[in-house]
Amino acid sequence: MAEKTVYDSDKELYIGFCDIPTREKIRELTASKIGTLLRISGQVVRTHPVHPELVSGTFTCLDCQTVIKDVEQQFRYTLPTICRNEVCNNRTRFHLEVDKSRFVDFQRVRIQETQAELPRGSIPRSVEVILRAEAVEMAQPGDRVDFIGTLIVVPDVSQLSIPGIRTESSARHKGREGFETEGVRGLKALGVRELSYKTAFLATTVIPSDVKVGALEILTAEPSKKGDHILKDLTGQEWQKIYDMSLDRNLYQNLIKSLFPTIHGNDEVKSGIFNFFGGAPKTTAEGVCCIDEFDKMELRDQVAIHEAMEQQTISITKAGVKATLNARTSILAAANPIGGRYDRTKSLKQNIALTAPIMSRFDLFFILVDECSEVTDYAIARRIVDLHQKSEESIERVYSLEEILRYISFARQFKPKITEDAQSCLVEHYQNLRLRDAGGVTKSSWRITVRQLESLVRLSEAMAKMYCSEEITEDAQSCLVEHYQNLRLRDAGGVTKSSWRITVRQLESLVRLSEAMAKMYCSEEVLPKHVKEAFRLLNKSIIRVEQPDINLMEEEEEDAMEVDEEAGNIQQNNIPNGHDPPSDREKTQRLTLSYEEYKSLCNILITCLQKEESRSEETEYEGMRKSQLVNWYLKEIESEIQTEAELIRRKNLVEKVIERLIHHDQVIIPLSKSGLRSSEEQDENDPILVVHPNYGTLEV
Repeated sequence: MAEKTVYDSDKELYIGFCDIPTREKIRELTASKIGTLLRISGQVVRTHPVHPELVSGTFTCLDCQTVIKDVEQQFRYTLPTICRNEVCNNRTRFHLEVDKSRFVDFQRVRIQETQAELPRGSIPRSVEVILRAEAVEMAQPGDRVDFIGTLIVVPDVSQLSIPGIRTESSARHKGREGFETEGVRGLKALGVRELSYKTAFLATTVIPSDVKVGALEILTAEPSKKGDHILKDLTGQEWQKIYDMSLDRNLYQNLIKSLFPTIHGNDEVKSGIFNFFGGAPKTTAEGVCCIDEFDKMELRDQVAIHEAMEQQTISITKAGVKATLNARTSILAAANPIGGRYDRTKSLKQNIALTAPIMSRFDLFFILVDECSEVTDYAIARRIVDLHQKSEESIERVYSLEEILRYISFARQFKPKITEDAQSCLVEHYQNLRLRDAGGVTKSSWRITVRQLESLVRLSEAMAKMYCSEEITEDAQSCLVEHYQNLRLRDAGGVTKSSWRITVRQLESLVRLSEAMAKMYCSEEVLPKHVKEAFRLLNKSIIRVEQPDINLMEEEEEDAMEVDEEAGNIQQNNIPNGHDPPSDREKTQRLTLSYEEYKSLCNILITCLQKEESRSEETEYEGMRKSQLVNWYLKEIESEIQTEAELIRRKNLVEKVIERLIHHDQVIIPLSKSGLRSSEEQDENDPILVVHPNYGTLEV
């Protein structure tokens, strides 16, 4: 007798179809394709975690204990319709036997149309793909995959969970006489409620496609040559490498990775290859990226620009793929002030809606104020009219565009080198900074740590990579440090304090500008004159716009103008001929201060109040009143006062400054005590003064 082969009946087999000749687009999956074998392709945009799915359940009736096997599940938890026991009529009370039921791995994947299949100006269509058993975990976000299976209809669980969406049978409403109403009402609403199913694609086979391998085949294959000609052209050494790659797949993958980077930017899509677009900073690599309306950029764009300016890279996350693109570019940006007009009484950072981290990444700031000038306006208008009347070629230029481009290309050929003397000078100046930081008298407002040394080292490396000159001399290095110290000392002062802090970033800007000056003059060395010119340029951009004088009698002038209009005729009749009426403009001029003088006086008064506040916290001292502050200031400057008129003028001056700090700048807060009437009157005329708690972050 022949031996009979016994097969294990518990072995689960899943059928998969391959090499379906026809391929359907996701946009063409309609109701007519339901139940047919199809092949679709798309890019995976989202994958759900794998979880077990109940395929065939075994239930036990809770009334008669009858076991019901092989209850097929319809993509949702499905109970038996009725107990199989003829005596039992149970329809709802069943218990699932997990040990006797059959489960399988289940995963949902969402794919969308590729760029090659997407019609121009259309939004990509997407569809959910259901994977089971061995097909799970074969597709990752960002992969372009082919799926072979069938289009099915599955219950929409999200719609079924909405209250009132399940349709239940009910008796028709009867009329007043017991007859049924004519027709069926509410068909539109009933049809909408029954739409609790959606289409999905049940895949039996997953065929991932390697984009790099496809790109390699596209770029290496020549249409003019066929396979036989290519095989004949291969040498013995090339055949040996191909044989080695067939034995070790890692060699093949390494070859592909060496030929094609993980992410690369391109300006068009060819042959169905999905490319990343890096934007303006990426496409202008090693050039200049010009951005207009920089202050009106969205927050996410500002974050990307911040990364490009800080790390010279751009991070992209698309379709689950994380990539980093190089963005080695210079940024030239233009922004408008808040309200459309530059306020001279405020600093630069208060006039522009930009954050401090973004502003700190720029080297230079230039403020263009549109002032009314007859000469300047005529020159601008004449230039614009000439551009419209004449062609661009006929306008006289000092240098042509070709000459400028050739000059820039020539200047970029210079590569800098740091000599040993410059390195020694770098270490010496860093030690001097450390010693100065350790002192108490000349202690700076920032700590000199190893970070500053690392910054200087990075600057030295940047010097060697910039297209400037061949060497950076020791004199230029000393000049750099000297000018940087001058900026720091000016920043530590109170009168000439700039609108932002002078940090190592300004030193980096000074180095870059010095190298640019040497490059512009095609010099082989960065000389001290280049550093001085860079310092002049940086110093010009750091200082604030020239502030107008502070008029302390502005409110009194407005009140006086109203009084003069009412009593103008009376004054003219009482004044004798040949004499001019006394004017208040002389008094107003005497109470007018320059911005630097006003700020210096404000700093003196605020410092005194802060010291008194710290003293009042330790003792029961209530604080300094306005009259006490005025007397303290007059006592401090008594050596400068020679006459009684000078004393009265200085007293009026400091009182007006205090009033401006209270009502206009809102830096000083007057305090009053609730109690007796006499104390309230005293507080109103001579209040206790305290400094605003947020004064440390504000600017006078």
